Amino acid sequence: MKIKSLIFKGSFLLISLLFCSSIYVQSIPEVSKKDTKTRACLIEVLAHEALNQPVKGQMAVLDVIQNRVQDKRFPDTICKVVHASKQFSYRNHLKAGMSKPVNFKNHVDKIAVKRIENLVDFFLQGNYTPVLSSKVLWYTRTEVQTVWMKKLKTEAILGSHKFLKEVI
Repeated sequence: MKIKSLIFKGSFLLISLLFCSSIYVQSIPEVSKKDTKTRACLIEVLAHEALNQPVKGQMAVLDVIQNRVQDKRFPDTICKVVHASKQFSYRNHLKAGMSKPVNFKNHVDKIAVKRIENLVDFFLQGNYTPVLSSKVLWYTRTEVQTVWMKKLKTEAILGSHKFLKEVI
């Protein structure tokens, strides 16, 4: 009886995930051709940095990127921020400016990337309200404690990431 119950619960979870994802992905405005490169950069970083995070956590990563674009200490375009050397953990072994393809490990990853694509499209169309203040320029996994974080204050914890700003 326990095995039947677990199979049912697992099937229900998968069906719920598929159903919710299909609702989330419907009728997104088309992104202009000029935003195609920016879109690819954002999908790349979210897929590698926040694929398994809640949507609000993915939005917070978008906020960090946008905040960096606006800050004079960082590059002035989204792709330059995303492709800057050693700014995102998945890029630590890549040269600045290089892209890393998004590969699907399974069907659930494919659905998650589709959700990310739609979130990015909303972001690029301006249908987006930031979830963090403009002062948040960094994030890391919640368990990380490093020297560079000593002068930073946590503004939010979303999923398994903490989002940080300078203490002024």
